[in-house]
Formats: sequence, C-alpha cells, structure tokens
Amino acid sequence: MKIYLSHTIRGKYGDKAIHIQMKENCNKALTVGDKIRKALPTIDLYIPAEHEEFVERAYDKKYLTGKQILEIDCDIVETCEAVIVLLENQENYPQGGRLIEYDYAVAKNIPIITFYEDKLSDVIEWITYHIMRN
Repeated sequence: MKIYLSHTIRGKYGDKAIHIQMKENCNKALTVGDKIRKALPTIDLYIPAEHEEFVERAYDKKYLTGKQILEIDCDIVETCEAVIVLLENQENYPQGGRLIEYDYAVAKNIPIITFYEDKLSDVIEWITYHIMRN
C-alpha cells in the first residue's frame, strides 16, 4: 500500500527560498515520515524529500521547471492509495505545491487528509482504520 506524504519544500519563502531553508523543511518531513513508518511498517510511504537532491539539481540547472516537477509529483500521487498532507503551524489548508497535490488527489478521488506534526497520531489512526482496512 503506497501513501504519498505531501509536505512543504520551499515553504513560506516560495521562489525566494534558499537551499538551507528547503533542507530544513525536508528534514522536518523526513522526521515525520520516519515516525509514520515506525508506526505503520507495512506501508510504502513516498516522501518527496527523499528525492529532493536530484530535483533541486535538475531545477537549478533548468532541466525541470517548478510546473514540471509538480506534474511528476501528481503522476506519483495517482499511483498511491492515499495522500497525507503535512500542514505547517498556523495553516488552515495546504498552500503552494501541496495545494496542487491536494487538488489533484481530490480530482482523482484519492483519499486525502491534512494534519499537523503534533497530531501525528490522528493521521496514523486514519491510515489504519480508513485506508488499510479497505
């Protein structure tokens, strides 16, 4: 069972984000992803942060645009049984690339949930009772 963890990479800095800011955002996603994997070791959790070095290099060399990267992310979303969206503090809904992934999942009828890092148990419970049981 493959689940997509949608998370911020550039975050509030948008196109002005520098590498260290993106690295911090990716590290946060990786930490959350590790906790989910420990709680649910049988799922295949796709975390974009695990592939960010390649994406960042391709983007910096102008081999890929931001739009093309998100198109590929949405292609991956379509191969998943569910999407979980990590929200940042003070956010009420996904923004940036996460919103595109969210909207894509909705359009494709892929189950989706948003959560905050401090509510990790809620998303683990949702996966367990609503995704893994189906």
